[in-house]
Amino acid sequence: MVKTGKRSEMIRVALDSLGCKLNQAETELLARQLAAAGYQLVSPVD
Repeated sequence: MVKTGKRSEMIRVALDSLGCKLNQAETELLARQLAAAGYQLVSPVD
């Protein structure tokens, strides 16, 4: 989380996987790790 003044905001991150199933699996793993670390996952178009 990022503290800005008196409030805390989650850092938002978007992941977009292109290519083979291995790339997709690695992207899913990274997404789980980022979520566990407190990042907010958002759609790449947000």
